[in-house]
Amino acid sequence: MDTAADNQRLMKTLDDAWNSQDWDTFNSRHAENVAVYWPGQPMPTTGRHNHKAESIEFFKAFRTITLTTTLTKSSSARETGRARLPGSREP
Repeated sequence: MDTAADNQRLMKTLDDAWNSQDWDTFNSRHAENVAVYWPGQPMPTTGRHNHKAESIEFFKAFRTITLTTTLTKSSSARETGRARLPGSREP
């Protein structure tokens, strides 16, 4: 089994779920105690409920935007990805 490829496939299904606002898949792909780090935000968003709530607000502000994530670090315990939004720049 190729863990990196499997994790990238799972991230793709998460991106697809996020983009289509499929909250059941979104919830199944996030741990209850997820920590989400956003550029320019000093502290992470913690918890699946809080991340979902901020995602819903994000869609209210940016109705036509889609997310693509590239897996940058992978292990069995943790995945780290870099999300890209159209028109965004690398930090």
